[in-house]
Amino acid sequence: MSYPPNPYPGYGPPAPPPPQPGYPYPPVPYPPYGWPPPPPPPPLGYAMPYGYPPYGYWPIEPPPRPARVWTVFVMFVAVMVTFVVAQIGAVVLLLATNGGFATGLGDAERRVASMLTRPEVYLPLFGLTFLIVGGSAVAGALLSPVRFKERLELGTPGVRWWRVIAMTVGTVACSWVVMSLISLIPLPEGGTLKAFEEMMAGARGWVLVAQIAFIGLIGPLGEELLFRGYIQTRLVTRLGPAWAIAITSLFFGILHMDVVQSTYAAILGVFLGYIAYTSGSIWPAFYGHAANNTASVLFTAFGVESPHELTLAAISAGVLLVCVLVIVLGRNRPAPAVLSPAARSPYDPAFARS
Repeated sequence: MSYPPNPYPGYGPPAPPPPQPGYPYPPVPYPPYGWPPPPPPPPLGYAMPYGYPPYGYWPIEPPPRPARVWTVFVMFVAVMVTFVVAQIGAVVLLLATNGGFATGLGDAERRVASMLTRPEVYLPLFGLTFLIVGGSAVAGALLSPVRFKERLELGTPGVRWWRVIAMTVGTVACSWVVMSLISLIPLPEGGTLKAFEEMMAGARGWVLVAQIAFIGLIGPLGEELLFRGYIQTRLVTRLGPAWAIAITSLFFGILHMDVVQSTYAAILGVFLGYIAYTSGSIWPAFYGHAANNTASVLFTAFGVESPHELTLAAISAGVLLVCVLVIVLGRNRPAPAVLSPAARSPYDPAFARS
């Protein structure tokens, strides 16, 4: 900004000196006129200079190290080992407190199956399982150098609210499609799925509320924290989204330790991984996972009969197609307009303080 000329006749501001070679910066527009001296050459290891006095240089940041992925594999193995040990310990404790081990293996298996149908037995076991799964993810995130919220993708979803609803409904529809198709495949049925149905059948009162809390809410939260939060988030940085979603879904299926349930969980995990990656947050995957588990608990508790497998698959596939179109064709929420230091002008004094 220059001073206005002297209003008296014949007077005015002195003319600035002519430009000088080697001075790339604009002259000082007020007396005494002149050009600031050029900055010295940058020392080794430093980059672009400030564009204003006092001159200086930004240090060149070293390239970031590749993200470690071995930690997620160690975490998954540790969770599986702890999960198996906890199950064995629970079975031993149940037998030790209910008749001992002297009645034979067949009788012991029948007694354990009978005890697992009692809410006072299976509800604490559910709580222990979800504590192992979710607690492992929280512990791993706390030990990570990345911020806790970013490490587990706990931020606000980067998509519009109606896309979050489409992701939630699409998860339930995808679940019904997968389960209907799996029922048409002659897979060997294990006892896990049948045991779950016996546990949840006819539940009322506090038992139903506890089942919804553990199976419908706490369980999905713990699983999403571990798989879509801790494992998939790290794998994406090294392997890309496709391999990260595939490996995470495989781990998700293995955790269920049943042929039918593992196949179902692995396929559904692909959809959950996709919506978690698309939204940049685990919350849409948690909403869909929780809605699906809660619906399963309620349908089983009240004995709701599903239509024929092909009919259910056709209806669910139509709903799923609509939801996928909404998810894919929708636009993300606009990101906040925050310029990185490299995008700001070096002549801006705020650039030096960022």
